[in-house]
Amino acid sequence: LEVVVSRAQIPAGVELPMHYHPGEEFVYVASGTVVLKLQGQPDKEFSAGTAGVVPMRAIHGAVAKTSVDLVVFRVHDKGQPVRVLVKPDGQEVPLDK
Repeated sequence: LEVVVSRAQIPAGVELPMHYHPGEEFVYVASGTVVLKLQGQPDKEFSAGTAGVVPMRAIHGAVAKTSVDLVVFRVHDKGQPVRVLVKPDGQEVPLDK
């Protein structure tokens, strides 16, 4: 296993495309407000000081309601891509290997 820790800053109004991770993702919102769009579930809003979990291989995206600063922890098998983009036609594109 490996742990990937990153910081993401997303400008207000930016929408992240649908994707998944080959492991679990844990996110802490350091500032701002973001909406998690988890496929098959209602949208969920997270604000500064809150945290959330995205299950392994769950297809999701996000929209920054305000400028947002996130601290992200991902746990997955070493050598796997950090994320896999899922295009509207269902095609999967591995990113950040």
